[in-house]
Amino acid sequence: MKIYLIRHGRTSWNDGGKWQGKTDIPLDSAGEAQSRALARRLARLREPIKTIYSSDLIRARRTAEIITETCGAEIVYLPELREIDLGSWEGRTIDEISGLDGFDEWEANGRVAPHGGESFEQTRDRVTGAMYRIAAEQESDFAVVSHGTAIRLFIGHILEIPIAKKMSTVTYNAAFSVVRYDRETGRFSVITVNDYCHLEDMGY
Repeated sequence: MKIYLIRHGRTSWNDGGKWQGKTDIPLDSAGEAQSRALARRLARLREPIKTIYSSDLIRARRTAEIITETCGAEIVYLPELREIDLGSWEGRTIDEISGLDGFDEWEANGRVAPHGGESFEQTRDRVTGAMYRIAAEQESDFAVVSHGTAIRLFIGHILEIPIAKKMSTVTYNAAFSVVRYDRETGRFSVITVNDYCHLEDMGY
């Protein structure tokens, strides 16, 4: 069974380099266009997607809705698929955050959380737990619309990449990765990471 891991389309905060986390920022016009291009790509799959599991944050919700308008899939919203909660760092750029107390420790230590937020380990365990539960319930290919760090951490879990090297995988806005779930072994494997062919006319 294949699972399409989709990062939401672009937002104004993505464009401005601001960290979003749980802050509920909508797609911008480019994000809407990216999501429509993604929907057209997914509509051409040999095995149609019948179910989309989506983060309940608006940027993911809207991406899932646009896909459904073309593919006709059912959407199930799950808060477990949300982005990492960055607490008081949300709405700031990396240049603003990197000089703050605790940043270096947070980057290097998966158990450290920003003030009012989540650690990388907490986020990985939340998302990974949801993915195992969903995969065990499904019998056909499906899609998941989530967020950059959430997807990286899940792929890192499958590939056994240490959290300190979480940025070794890339996930563009409205790109997708594909993983396979083996029901007999209960294990995931990675097929494709960061497929963005449908976005090449948009500057990628």
